[in-house]
This record gives sequence, structure tokens and C-alpha cells, in this order.
Amino acid sequence: SDQSGNLTDLQANLEHRLDQMLTVSSSQQKQIEDNTAKVSSLTADYTTDILGLRQDLDNLKVFEKDERDLIVSRVETRIKEETNTLESYFKSLETRVETFHSSQSTEIARIEKIEKYIVDRISEDEMILQRLGALERSRADQERHLVELEETTGERAGRLELDLGRFR
Repeated sequence: SDQSGNLTDLQANLEHRLDQMLTVSSSQQKQIEDNTAKVSSLTADYTTDILGLRQDLDNLKVFEKDERDLIVSRVETRIKEETNTLESYFKSLETRVETFHSSQSTEIARIEKIEKYIVDRISEDEMILQRLGALERSRADQERHLVELEETTGERAGRLELDLGRFR
């Protein structure tokens, strides 16, 4: 019976320990369930945050693309405007240069006509001067002949007078 009492005590001790282990195990099970629920809640929150973050990143990418497209569009517009302005400016310069060349060609033609006119006048003036020179020489020759004629006539008149005086 001593053994039976020992066995009963041992059984009671084991049952008591099993009850304690069940209580600890139950408590730990509840703690595990609470922690699992917290982990699930944190996982759900984390998943929600990650999805929100992904959505924000996607929205940011779309916004960045739209901004980039807008900037590119503005830059292209400015380049086109500046190109049009430069083309207009260069066309204006080209027109001015053509007008200048046309005016210059007209002016050169006019100057060439004036130059030809002057050369013709100089040539005519030289011919007139040559004629005047010839006329002056001719007049000088005629004056010399007249003087010689007057001298000759004077000498003859003097001789005639002498001859006439002798005849008288």
C-alpha cells in the first residue's frame, strides 16, 4: 500500500504537473494566437501600405511622365517658334541682300552708263579740241597769209605808186 500511496502521490504529482503544463500551454497557445493575430494584422497593414505605396509610385511615374511630356512639348514649341523667328529673320536678310544686290546692279549699270557718257564726252571734247587746234593753226596760217598778202599788197601798192609817180 505504500507503493500504492507512492503511486497515487506520483500520479497526483504528475496530474498536477500536467495541469500546470496544460495551463502554461494554454496560456502560451493564447499568446501564440494573439501574436498570430497581431502578425496577421501587421501583415495586412503592411500589405495595404505596400499597395498604397505602389499606387503612389505609379501615380508619381504618371505625373513625372506627364510633366516630362509637357516640358518636352514646351521646349519643342519654343524651338519651333525660335526656328520660325530665325527663318523669318534670315528670309528678311536674304530679301535685303537680294534688294541690295539688285540696287547695286542697277547702280553699277547706271555708273557704267555715266562712265560711258563721260568717256564719249571726253572723246568728243578731244576731237573738238583737235579741230579747234586745227582751226587755230588754219587761222594762224590765214593770218600769216593775210599779213604776207598785206605786205605783198603794200609793197605792190608802193611800187605801183612809185610807178604811177614815174608815169606822171
